[in-house]
Amino acid sequence: MTAEWISAVAAAGTFLVILASAIAALVQLRHMRGSNQIVALTECRETMESAEFGDALTFVSYELPKRLNDPREAERLLIIPFVDEYRAIGRSGISSRAWECS
Repeated sequence: MTAEWISAVAAAGTFLVILASAIAALVQLRHMRGSNQIVALTECRETMESAEFGDALTFVSYELPKRLNDPREAERLLIIPFVDEYRAIGRSGISSRAWECS
C-alpha cells in the first residue's frame, strides 16, 4: 500500500468514528428530551394533586360563580395582587403574574 492509500483509509476511518459519535449524540439527546418531558409532567401532576390546588379549584368551580353575582365581590377580584380569601388563587398556580391583567 502506498502512502496515499493509507491516508485515504485513515480519513475514511476518521469519518466513520465521527459519524458514529454524531449518531450516538442524537440518540442521547432524544433520550434526554424524553426524560425532561417525564420530569415536567410529574411536576404538573404533583401540583394538580396537591391539596392547595384542589382547594383553589373547588373554590373557583363552586364558590366563585356565586360570588360573582355580587357586584362588590366582582370589583374585589379586579384588585391585583389578589387580597384576602382570593389570595389562595394566586398561590395555587391557577393564576400567575404573567396571566394577570392590569
